[in-house]
Amino acid sequence: MMKLVLLILGLLIASTSAQIRTKGGTLIAKEGESLTLRCEVEDPSVAIIWRKNTEVVAVDDEILDTYGGYEISMEGSTSVLTIKRVEPINSANYSCALAEPEVSVTFVIKVQVKPLVVISPDTGVYHARVGEKNLVITCHVKEGNPKPGVVWTKQAAKLPEDIKREHGGARIVITEVKKHHAGKYNCLAENIAGSDRATIDIHVAEPLQGEREGRPGPPQLSFDESELTWTVRAFDKILEYQLCHRLENADHFLPEDCNSVRVKKSDNNGDDKWTHTIDLSTFLEHGNKYHVQLKARNALGWGSMAKDALHVELQRIEKEEAKGASIISIISSILVTLVTMYLLF
Repeated sequence: MMKLVLLILGLLIASTSAQIRTKGGTLIAKEGESLTLRCEVEDPSVAIIWRKNTEVVAVDDEILDTYGGYEISMEGSTSVLTIKRVEPINSANYSCALAEPEVSVTFVIKVQVKPLVVISPDTGVYHARVGEKNLVITCHVKEGNPKPGVVWTKQAAKLPEDIKREHGGARIVITEVKKHHAGKYNCLAENIAGSDRATIDIHVAEPLQGEREGRPGPPQLSFDESELTWTVRAFDKILEYQLCHRLENADHFLPEDCNSVRVKKSDNNGDDKWTHTIDLSTFLEHGNKYHVQLKARNALGWGSMAKDALHVELQRIEKEEAKGASIISIISSILVTLVTMYLLF
């Protein structure tokens, strides 16, 4: 008797799981292409539900997510869901499910995205002088899946041996600029989905008569509570600083995110070090996380930015704490007044 019951249960389970004939799996799609998902069922009269992760995309022949770029149709007993233009946001688990019985199959979609690169400094042409120290050029890879590889070349050839590569090859550092460093530098980012490249042309001139160091070097940044302090090395007089800040989740610094900071006489004591301190609460909102960068300018032009952006967060000022402090201050004032009156009278 028990064997018969188990046999019947097995047949019921088998018939239930067989309601969807299609098997799920992993699908690879390139950004910008279309992708079609097919779900064949035994009984097309049963409601068919398509989900992206937990969100319902379509039911039968009706699209519920009208902003997702989907199309839905029935081809006999097969429900066909089409993503008209694949975007990175389509990297997700898509499931085809039946309302009754509750069975489903899952398609794991992985979207391949071609790289997008930007070179910093983004001037296109960088004017340097012989003897300039620590010239930093960075290839920012904004997009790309799978993770792109980055290759730097100079004039379609290998980089000079005296140029260092940092941050997985994305950044190049010229410790001291020489004449042979002049030329076009090309950054290529490439993955299976495609490639992107950017170029910067470095012009190298002889130093001015009497010049020892050239443009300002990259600043050294430090942060304490709300104060940002930096030190820049330059023999030629610093004329201006530029402070740039962006939210932690932003891709890059925008022109409106940069502010000019005036130089003070106290910044320099006659040597090659220029040190300045500002209160960041003038520029940033409390409670948000930011990336901060800075560069300095002298008569020869702008120097390099700091080698690494500084991660800062101004602690949020709690209103209740401020209110409590205000109440304590008022009570203290009243007590002082009462004691004074008591002593006088």
